[in-house]
Amino acid sequence: MRSRRVTVVCHLLESVPGIGTRTAEVIATHLFDPHRFTSAAEVSAYAGLVPRQYQSGETDRRGRITRRGPKVLRAALVECAWCSLRYNRWARDTWLRLQANGLSKKKAVVALSRKILVRSWAILRTGRPWQNPAAVAAG
Repeated sequence: MRSRRVTVVCHLLESVPGIGTRTAEVIATHLFDPHRFTSAAEVSAYAGLVPRQYQSGETDRRGRITRRGPKVLRAALVECAWCSLRYNRWARDTWLRLQANGLSKKKAVVALSRKILVRSWAILRTGRPWQNPAAVAAG
């Protein structure tokens, strides 16, 4: 039963340009039940793709990503982000916008991988394949 569900979920995730079979399997395995997360922030924190926060008194600083959660998922998402720069117009535009805001190439790719994770979670939650956000906004 579980393997059939994973196969259906993988086909949904493979509709995203830049996500291949192995990345879809990794995402499907780690986000198998998307309804256990109530928000995109929870999904991002689960994968460890949120900034570490240092707080003491009035001091509040943000550091590098927390790297909590599955390392395989983070690695697959970062590789997927690099690959999707070639095949996904939305990913390329997002990456360029992040770089224009002052992020380096690598930091922008990590931010893009978080956005891909959140989009993948939304696809799993709704059960609808990828739709290009630019086409949806224009239509």
